[in-house]
Amino acid sequence: MNWGYFILRLVIGLSVLGLLFLSQRFWYRAIWQATAKWRFTAPRVVVRLVYVVALVLIILTLLDGMRMGHGRLFPRPTGIAVFSGLWFTSVLFGYVAVKGVRMLDGLWSLGRRLLRCRRQGWR
Repeated sequence: MNWGYFILRLVIGLSVLGLLFLSQRFWYRAIWQATAKWRFTAPRVVVRLVYVVALVLIILTLLDGMRMGHGRLFPRPTGIAVFSGLWFTSVLFGYVAVKGVRMLDGLWSLGRRLLRCRRQGWR
């Protein structure tokens, strides 16, 4: 067994799953908070169920792509694989964009506070 190759695949797989967890947790909370305000139960349950089913399909597709064996759960050119790849990519970049904007906002606020303190110190 080639341990270097195995460890590299393990690190990449765990990194992808970690990013998937963080980005999906962000959107999971957003969907649950948004649907909690709905008066009717049926649409809330349907939206949440669709999200959970899509998330399970994404996880299965990613795990299927990381398997080293010849047998596959899904054939390669399926719509599920394409959909899960598009979903994962868009959700990941959405998560990174939201976190980037939050970081820029924090830096902007910090800069404004520093400038305000500097101006008050000069007077």
